[in-house]
Amino acid sequence: MVARCGSNHGPVRRTGLATGPALALAWLLAGGDPVSGVDHGVAADTTRGPSPRGALCRSLLIPGWGQLANGRPVKAIVCGVTSAALLASVVARQRSLDEATTALDHQDRAGRRNTGLLLLGLSITLSALDAYVDAQLRGFTTAEVAVSLQPAAGGAMVCLSLMRPGRSGPALHRGAR
Repeated sequence: MVARCGSNHGPVRRTGLATGPALALAWLLAGGDPVSGVDHGVAADTTRGPSPRGALCRSLLIPGWGQLANGRPVKAIVCGVTSAALLASVVARQRSLDEATTALDHQDRAGRRNTGLLLLGLSITLSALDAYVDAQLRGFTTAEVAVSLQPAAGGAMVCLSLMRPGRSGPALHRGAR
């Protein structure tokens, strides 16, 4: 379909409305960088899991999908079931709005539905952030962090040591009394 715009730039070819966002979403899920145009997902090691952005996008689309891609099936089930239950609650509360007999009852039911929508949005957001953080910290091990309590003049000192991989000494040593 060819349509004319209001400017003098000539004919403009229009495609379906969903084509642009669908291609952008596919590009992001594949690990593409929309700013530089570089596709980071093609040469990436697929055994490591998704990129942090890919995990975030997956969990935004379907809560729990990012956790599943990160290799966290229990988290995936918790996120998916929580979001599905909240969505079912919102749908049920929306349907119950027609059954309200008074304006006050209608307002109360609408408020409960809106609270459910807020909780659903919060659940999806937290699921996406959790998937992002899990993907970002994929190679981090707890053996790299050491916390110790040492005696000091007038009390004790808590020390936090972060070890660099492949080195014996601490990369950072902080103490707090």
